[in-house]
Amino acid sequence: MNVWGARVRSPNVNCMLAAWLLRQGLMGRGERRFFETALKRGQTVVDVGANQGIFTLLFSRLVGPEGRVFAFEPAPTLFAAVDANCRLNGADNVTRFQLAAGATRSDAVLHCSRFNSGDNRLTDSIKGPAVPVSVVRLDEILPSGPVHLIKIDVQGYERHVVEGMQGILDRNSAIKVFFEYWPEGLGYAGCVPAELLEFFLVRGFALFELSSSGLRKLPRREVTRSMRVGKWSWRNLLAAREGVGIAAD
Repeated sequence: MNVWGARVRSPNVNCMLAAWLLRQGLMGRGERRFFETALKRGQTVVDVGANQGIFTLLFSRLVGPEGRVFAFEPAPTLFAAVDANCRLNGADNVTRFQLAAGATRSDAVLHCSRFNSGDNRLTDSIKGPAVPVSVVRLDEILPSGPVHLIKIDVQGYERHVVEGMQGILDRNSAIKVFFEYWPEGLGYAGCVPAELLEFFLVRGFALFELSSSGLRKLPRREVTRSMRVGKWSWRNLLAAREGVGIAAD
């Protein structure tokens, strides 16, 4: 089917349903609107947890042939879909990696959901087929050029991913990091949820929440309160350093 201007062939029924929901605007509308505003031609984007590649293809179109996209997807079936969809759409500016991202280079096991390919996890908190995968640090595998935006959606493994990309953050002062904040999933991955937010705050980043109405900057007191009582069940957050232009409501 056609999704956001790209042709998408889904590898299974639940991916097909997700693609249809995205196409109809019933899912992902806010994310799409944000990326269309935030990204410019010629920029470099990293997609960690690319799934079947719908956001990867959006990034490819937005940054244009002079831009670059690096897509990471460890699940074999999904990686094959990303690769095939990029070929189908002539997305030659996308470099695809059948790898997971983390804090250290290692071998791991990906536990795949039987019903939702968007819920595959690098923890044993879900029942389903287990496949061996390789984990790399983004600092070690990405080229040293500029990176403008990193999207991370890895079902609770986000804290490990950001640990492995500190060099990228240090050398890209205007970088934006779009990530999922899911306390329960972070706990499954052995992380205190507050650690993920503190990781950005101590490095001079401000945090924004993306909702259907747009971006909203989170005051430090609200972030601290949410970290303490664990009120957030699931949110899309953006980290951007103070002084970087963000159009927030």
